[in-house]
Amino acid sequence: MKLIKNSAEITVNKLENGKVTFGAVMAHVNKTNDNGFYLNGDVVKFEREKYPFVYHHNLNSVADYLGYVECSYNEITGAYEAKITVSETKPEIIEAIELGVYDSVSISYYVNSYEWGDDYELIVNDATMCELSLVSVGADPDAKLFTNGLSDEFQSERDKYKQQKQESKENKNELKEFKKKYE
Repeated sequence: MKLIKNSAEITVNKLENGKVTFGAVMAHVNKTNDNGFYLNGDVVKFEREKYPFVYHHNLNSVADYLGYVECSYNEITGAYEAKITVSETKPEIIEAIELGVYDSVSISYYVNSYEWGDDYELIVNDATMCELSLVSVGADPDAKLFTNGLSDEFQSERDKYKQQKQESKENKNELKEFKKKYE
C-alpha cells in the first residue's frame, strides 16, 4: 500500500490491486442538515457490510458504480463514517479526489419512521442505508473526505507554524538585503 498526500491534503491509499481507499464523514446526528433532515441519534441501520459508492446519487446502471463503502457509527463524534474504496476502472474520479476537486459526500437512506419538528424539519427516527455519493456540495456541509485525519486544532496549529515559517523566511531575506546595503 502506498500513501499519497495531495495539495488538498486528502489522504489517499493506493492498494496493489489498483484500487484507492480513503475515509469520509457521511453525516452527523442530532443536527439539521441543509435539506431539513434531522437524524435523531444513531438511527441509520446497516443491513450489510458494503454499500455502493456512486456519483451524485446516480445509480441507473453498473457504469455509475464508482466503488463501495464500509460504514460505521462513531459514538464519540456523533457521526456516521465510511471507508471508501474506489474502483481502479475510475481513474478520473481518483484524480478528482487526489486534486481536491471533490471533497464532499452525501448519504442516501430510506426513511422508515419520522415526525415533523417545530421548525418543520423532518426528524428521522429510523432509516436504512442505501448508498453514499461523491458530490460537489452535500446536504451536511461537514460530510467530507477525511483530510489526513487531522483535528481542527492540530490543523490550525500547523497552519500557524507554516505562517510563522514564511514570515521568518521573509525576515531573513530583509535582513540579508539590509546587510548587503551597508557592507
